[in-house]
Amino acid sequence: MPDVNGENNHKKIILNTIGQHILKTHNKMKEKHLVCQGAICKCQFGTTPDKLVVKTQSKRYINDKEGLSKLTATNVDIGSTFDKNTFGSCAKMNNNPCAPVVTKWEGYYDKITVVDNGGKALLEDSKATCAVSGTPSIEIVFHGQTAEPNLQNVNNARPEVLAHLMPFVEEKLNGYYYNYNGIYEGNITNQKKGNANDVYACNGKGNEEGDFLNAKKLDITHEDFCLVAGIIKLESGSNDYNELKCISNTASNRAKHKKITLRILLEKGEPIGNSKYIPYSTVPKKDKKQLDDSNITSYDSNTRKALIDVLNGGSDNSYSAELWDGDDFLVWGAGEINPYGKISHAKFREYAFIKIPKDIYEKYKKEIIDKYGANISYGDGGTHIKLAENNQEHTHYSTPKGTKKIKYSIPQSVFSNKENWGNGYFYYDTKQNKSEGLVATTTYGRTIFWKLQKK
Repeated sequence: MPDVNGENNHKKIILNTIGQHILKTHNKMKEKHLVCQGAICKCQFGTTPDKLVVKTQSKRYINDKEGLSKLTATNVDIGSTFDKNTFGSCAKMNNNPCAPVVTKWEGYYDKITVVDNGGKALLEDSKATCAVSGTPSIEIVFHGQTAEPNLQNVNNARPEVLAHLMPFVEEKLNGYYYNYNGIYEGNITNQKKGNANDVYACNGKGNEEGDFLNAKKLDITHEDFCLVAGIIKLESGSNDYNELKCISNTASNRAKHKKITLRILLEKGEPIGNSKYIPYSTVPKKDKKQLDDSNITSYDSNTRKALIDVLNGGSDNSYSAELWDGDDFLVWGAGEINPYGKISHAKFREYAFIKIPKDIYEKYKKEIIDKYGANISYGDGGTHIKLAENNQEHTHYSTPKGTKKIKYSIPQSVFSNKENWGNGYFYYDTKQNKSEGLVATTTYGRTIFWKLQKK
């Protein structure tokens, strides 16, 4: 036990029914575990957890009758005080490798002093400030204590309490586990509970094998999760987390509207009867493959992170969008013959009107022009019709190797026509006999997102 200086009428250190040292407030019945060496920590700007190492004292232990490993952690455990001393990649350093240096702890319990180093005891909700972030970004997700109950603890505990608290009777659940940063942590099999194809989000690994912290089951199978993630990654224009999340939200909104699964929507499309589907995703069928758990680039992790956030009920940054478009919407517009023999972009043929707030349009256009300049070229596969091309804005050319190309201006003239602008937004009546139009809700990367609106 750590040495205690001073008394407190409301708080004391007690040994709970499973032999763990906790700080208990009697008047409100709040409990906080003391922290020891081996506690699992994570940084809000990192991608992986790390274990706390106590280097400032070597005599004071918690729940460690042999005095081997569970050293009491205090607020003077600063500097490079973690096992691997890394939280993966650091968002504060453009995803370069993390090398945390703790400058201070806050939220410690100043009524307990460890005499060997003069430090105050850390609690499970204490936070550390890193020299890189400059903020209390490091938190404790597991206090590090393990149960060492004696016979008196067991005899004094109610059976139903022991059933819930004793770690050696806790059953593990089959399934695949990912942390909230989209990194695969591992899977559990051959247990009595849970399906081997279940998917869980968690706060990382605990001390023991197969121990995943604060695991929460997601409403999707592992097979579907990997396939949906693979398609979403290809639908995005870049490794932009907000774009990936917005695509995930948009697809989820559409799937709920159509009362189908995300996998059916993205893999096959929207059902129209007789086992037929209207395609939703433009990713070619041959490229619709699972994002394997072994793929660990930041692009892969961001894709899973975005999908996990949506499945976990996170905020909808698409603002109820159900559809999206990329570069081609701005390029083909309302009159260009596209490379596939169709006049104008599909949205101008399939909906009653198009409405885009000016700020969304300008941001969307800028991203595309920054990428391609004033023109973009597509391959000419021979399906491009040349009817009435005198009224078209594109041109044909061949590369030095003889490859036929079609060059389009950015943006198509419908967006430059002042008659289609007014009151801070672009508005175009397509003259199509449709009951719904489209209103742009936001843009990320080179993708614009749409919600449906009655005419």
